[in-house]
This record gives sequence, structure tokens and C-alpha cells, in this order.
Amino acid sequence: MTKYQKGQQAAGPIMVLILLIALFIILYLLLIPPEDRSILLNRTADTGNQDNINNGNTGNSVNTLLLESPGLVSGLEEDKSSRNLNPVNIFVKYEPTIKTLSNSLTVEKGSFSDQDQNIFFDASNFQNIRRAVLTFAVKENTGKLMISLNGNVIFNQEIEDTSVQIVNLPTSYLTNKNELVFSVSGPGGAFWRTNKYVLEDVKVKEEYEIANAQEIRTFVLDKDELNNIDTARLDYSVYCNSANSEDSSFRIYLNDELLTSEVVNCGSGQRSVDITSNRFVEGENKLIFIIDQGDYLVNDIKLINNLKKSETRTYFFNINSRDFFDVQDGVKDVFLQMSFDKDGSKKAEIWVNDFIIYIDTDSNSFSDNISELVEEGENFIRILPDNEFVIRSLRVTLE
Repeated sequence: MTKYQKGQQAAGPIMVLILLIALFIILYLLLIPPEDRSILLNRTADTGNQDNINNGNTGNSVNTLLLESPGLVSGLEEDKSSRNLNPVNIFVKYEPTIKTLSNSLTVEKGSFSDQDQNIFFDASNFQNIRRAVLTFAVKENTGKLMISLNGNVIFNQEIEDTSVQIVNLPTSYLTNKNELVFSVSGPGGAFWRTNKYVLEDVKVKEEYEIANAQEIRTFVLDKDELNNIDTARLDYSVYCNSANSEDSSFRIYLNDELLTSEVVNCGSGQRSVDITSNRFVEGENKLIFIIDQGDYLVNDIKLINNLKKSETRTYFFNINSRDFFDVQDGVKDVFLQMSFDKDGSKKAEIWVNDFIIYIDTDSNSFSDNISELVEEGENFIRILPDNEFVIRSLRVTLE
């Protein structure tokens, strides 16, 4: 009896302790963060699921076949690359200048008189003089008129009538500072006579060549871009800057080797020339545009490279024969899932092998069942965007 009584007396404090512990547990669950409380309360359920798995009930499993983060995609991504080059102005023009040397001069020679005339003129840009002539009007003429340029005789003959004369000045005789000497032959045995020339409006007409016959445009190819070039094409247009431009030979060199040669005229327009990839070099490449005459503008210059591999985003995944058999039987499905960084327009073509899925959404996610589009073995996903957006993740799952 005593032992029983002692036993009942000991049970009271124990029950109080158990109630206090239960109360503390309830308060703890109420006070901890919701996500931690969910994890703690689900442990029992997880244990139950684990028991089901151990008993052979596996349920639905997800197998990830592909997981990528493409990042920023743009409608500019394609299997070509192009670069625009600055326009080219090339010309060979001739600009005339006229210098008046003397309004009137007289040269004479007799037995008792001798009068020559020395005239000086400058030709500071004589290297670019294409043609130079001396012009004058003859008012009196007796004997032979002689003219020398810098000590070289350029005219020695009798002028029989009074008229305007044109005398060529050889450009090889011209210098920065030039001297013209006018003289007349003597009367010979007719000692009583004096030979005489009176010249008016003595002028020098110079025709200068103003040329920018060639221009160079450069561009740089790095190693990866160079190795990815299959073929290339240079597009350009040719137009006249002057209605007086003559037909001219027009040549383009690429890295000092002739690329094309043709005759251009004021009716020329858009044209192109194909380029093989071996004509390019790694680093700086040089295009030279050359013309022989005329005044031309070469613009709309564009170099277009056809690439060996597309710059689009292409990803590959495999489906083994067992999984493909399950997909065909409808036991499993293949899903394409994409998530984007934010809301906004996303337009693209998504190629799954030879099939196209069109995306036009403002949502931040996209999902589609692609079971009917996949094949056994290697498959690919190719993204052809129409606008610019960010793909945070691209996932292909087997469920």
C-alpha cells in the first residue's frame, strides 16, 4: 500500500513536466519562420514517402535531359556577319590657272641695236602641272622669234601673220622659279634693217592635276571570326561626283592583291564581288580603291561574311532507346521549359530538330510538350530570336 501511494505521488510531477514540454514545443512551432516550420512538419510525410519508395512505389520521377542558361539573345544573331565601311571619294581632276606675264613687250635686233626680254614666273607646285602653254598676240613681226625656257629653246621660227600664238612649255623644263627669254634673229646682210616683234597679252596657262586617285579602308578580323568565315562578298555603289567625269578604270585590291578591275561610268550603280576566305588575314585587312581619271564616290560599302557555323544558340541533348520507347508509348513525356528574367515581349522561333515552335509572349516563363518532336539519339534546340530578351534557363525534361 505504501509503495502504491508513493507511486501515485511520483506520477503527478511527471505529467506536469510532459505538459510543459508539449506547450514549449507548440510555442516553438508558432514562433519559428514559416518555411522552417513547413520543413519540420513535413519530415514525417517525407519519411512516409520514403517508406513507399522502399516498398517499390516510386511514383513520378523527373529526368533532366538539358539545362542551359542562354542569357541575352538578340534578333541580330544569324549565320552572317557584316560590317559597314566609310564611303570613298576618289578623283583625278585638272584645274587651270592663268598668269599674265606682260601686257606688251618688244624685242628687236639690228646691226646697231639688240633688245631681248626676260620674264620670270613662279610654279610652286610644278610637280603637279599636267600641261603648260604660253600664249601671246603678235602685233609686229619681222625675222624669227626665239623663246627659251630656263635655257632650253622651245620656239624658233618666223611668224608670218599677226595672230594669237600658243607655245607649249615642256613640263620637264619647269622649276619653282622660271625664266622666259624672248629674242629675235638678226637681219644678216641687210645691215640697214632691224628685225622686230611686238607681243601683247603674254600669258602662261598651267593645268594642275588635283588627284586623290586612291583611298584605303581597313578592318580587323580576330582569329575566331577568321576561322569561321566560309565565303564573303563585298557590296558597294559607284556614283559620279561630276557630270564631266570620263569612263575610268576602277580597281579594288584586298591586302595588296587585285580583287576586281572594271570600267566605271556615270551610269554605274550597285555592284558586288565575291571573296574567298583565304584572301583574308588575321588582324588588320586592307582594301584599296583606285581610279585613273574622273571624280567618283564609292559608298554603301559593306563586307558580308557567310559563316561556317551559325551564331544562333544551338543546344544538344540525347534520348536513349528505352526512354524513347516510353515516349512513343505515352508512358513518359518530354517538356521544354524556359524562364526569362522579366516580363516583356519575347518573340522567337524555337527549332526542335526540324520542327518550329513560335513564341510570342509577355510572360516570364514558357513551357511546351515536345514529345512528338524528339527523336531517338541526338536532338537539338535552336533559338532564333526576333527581338532582344534574356533567357535565364532553358530546360528539357523527361517526366
